[in-house]
Amino acid sequence: MGIGDGLDIRCQTIRSDAVKILIENVSKPGWSYFFIDGQLLQTIDYVCVDWILSEYEFALLLRPLSSGAHELAIAEAETPIDARTIEIERHGE
Repeated sequence: MGIGDGLDIRCQTIRSDAVKILIENVSKPGWSYFFIDGQLLQTIDYVCVDWILSEYEFALLLRPLSSGAHELAIAEAETPIDARTIEIERHGE
């Protein structure tokens, strides 16, 4: 799994109002759900980037978040897939 800023996918610190997540072995991309600190995120779009690995890139819109560490949880349908801590950086804070 890869996580990056929505405007600069190579940047693991999230600086924009969006995040991109790359996940392998996705069986039902339309049933994938993402949460930050327990709050459901809005999925803007998803695209299959590798049919063999069933790998999808998801673009998600973030709600206003403060700088610092936040918990990202991922589920497919009602099954938890992964949870990670991500770092948000806001300028001017």
